[in-house]
Amino acid sequence: MTNPDPWIASLDCATPAKLVKAALRSLQRPIEELLLVGADDRQVPVNGRNRYGFPIADLTPHFRGSSCTTTPPDAIALGDAARWRDDLVETINAAGSFPSTDALRAPAVAGILDLLGLSQRHEANVVLTPSGTDSELFMTALSLGGHERRLRNILVGSAEAGSGTKCAASGRAFSQRTPFAACVELNSAIDGLAVDRVSVVDIELRDHRGRARRPFDVEAEIEAHVEHALESGERVLVHAMAGSKTGICQISPAWVQAWRSRYPEALRVVVDAAQVRISNSELRAYLRAGASVSLTGSKSLSAAPFCGALILDTASLEDARNLVEGGEHLAQGLRNYFSAADLPIGLFGLIRDLEHVDLGLLARWAVARAETRRRLLVPAIDREDLTIRLHDELVLGLDTIPGVCVFPTSSPSIVAFSLLNARSEIMGKDALRDAYATLVAEPGVHIGQPVELVPHGPAVLRFAIGSATITRGYETPGDAALDGARLAREALEVLGPLCRDVVLV
Repeated sequence: MTNPDPWIASLDCATPAKLVKAALRSLQRPIEELLLVGADDRQVPVNGRNRYGFPIADLTPHFRGSSCTTTPPDAIALGDAARWRDDLVETINAAGSFPSTDALRAPAVAGILDLLGLSQRHEANVVLTPSGTDSELFMTALSLGGHERRLRNILVGSAEAGSGTKCAASGRAFSQRTPFAACVELNSAIDGLAVDRVSVVDIELRDHRGRARRPFDVEAEIEAHVEHALESGERVLVHAMAGSKTGICQISPAWVQAWRSRYPEALRVVVDAAQVRISNSELRAYLRAGASVSLTGSKSLSAAPFCGALILDTASLEDARNLVEGGEHLAQGLRNYFSAADLPIGLFGLIRDLEHVDLGLLARWAVARAETRRRLLVPAIDREDLTIRLHDELVLGLDTIPGVCVFPTSSPSIVAFSLLNARSEIMGKDALRDAYATLVAEPGVHIGQPVELVPHGPAVLRFAIGSATITRGYETPGDAALDGARLAREALEVLGPLCRDVVLV
């Protein structure tokens, strides 16, 4: 597939020699550009900044406080990616050929399995994805395969997931650029995907006042939709939330196990753990319960943006293998989103005519692996002390700034805050978006984009503590709480005047 977009590298080459030449040409671009390859239009820069207002790289940020979707890589992250790139170039030159797709994906997959504490035999369960939204799209397509029934897609808290979640869950394009297509129409049906067979239900995480709903109430609403869909002869895919943008988790592994065991053929569950702000043991518990897990390396793990993976549960992997063995394929339009190196060997035939590899995605996972290794060099108790102290001091400090309102979250690594308008009302998403643009326009300021707590109601910004926040700020072994307090002061010295200026305007 020939692609004119300068940020997208096409390696769909007829001969091995041409593949080597094209790969080396792509790998020679500046490393910050290589990290953009294979993302979508959310990351493509316009006038030097992406859709979220960030530059493609920020070598020396004021503080690595935010670890949200498009926090730009710093000098250390660029160095990680450059070492991966140099090693791959050396391998290609030494062999005189391009590595197989299995060899290319192996380091990224091994790092993901190590992160989750899974054995390497689970390599066959791992699908690399450009983002968590792409994982939603993959699971929707897979759930439609091999039968003619309708699919009921039950989302839990899509307002606190990715902005394109509903589009992806309905089988439609959620961005105007894809990793392997220069331009597609937003909200258009994915080529070959039976969108007329998909219905989407969205379960709110919060009540009309913005308070987190009780697990019992959320589960009861999900169950009503599951039972109605099954009585109607539909297949069901439930998208659970294991850490929203404000840290809310719904539903539990126990719920997954109970309902998957009750309806092993008709019900599938995928867990949105994109933030990776729950423990490895909790993630493994979801897999054991029978749910697939979607995660990213670009939020709490602090890799460059658009770095995802999907761990298929046993039943979903079997669904995919049955399609391949039966000579069936997923929607052809998925070739715009995935490459051959994203899929395990046993699923190579699942999507036809795939590009060879998404080099940018592999480079981003190399950054995530390197950052994970750095984080593990910090003792667990010190990581916890730094995080808690930074969180608590930042909450206290923001709460003293006139016009700033701090909201409680369900995660010790996320601080959510909003601003008041001239009438002392909490800003909604549109007004807060303007304030956000002003804040992130300041060099080195990284915070998360606005999230609505109630539709058309109050919205919050987020300071999300990630791996790089810890590894860049850790200086005091044995008393890392001091580092947390120092980082909070540094953040408040920058955020305080900016917030005051925005509120006064």
